Amino acid sequence: MHIKQISSYPELHFERNHDGYDLQQEFNFLRADLFTRKLLSQGLISRDEFQLIMQENRRTFPTFLSSIL
Repeated sequence: MHIKQISSYPELHFERNHDGYDLQQEFNFLRADLFTRKLLSQGLISRDEFQLIMQENRRTFPTFLSSIL
C-alpha cells in the first residue's frame, strides 16, 4: 500500500458572508422542508401539493440551500 501525503488543500471561497439572519433563514427552510416531507410521507398531502409547498418555501426562505435545490 502506498500512502501519499497531501501538502496543500484547495481553498473554498464563498461570495456571501453569513450573518445571523442568513443562518436563521437556512434553519427555517430546513424546518419547513422536514415538516413538508413528513406531511407527504404520512399521506396528508399529494406529490403535487408537496411540489407547490416546496416552491413557496424556496421563495419564502431565500437561502443558499434553497437556491441549489
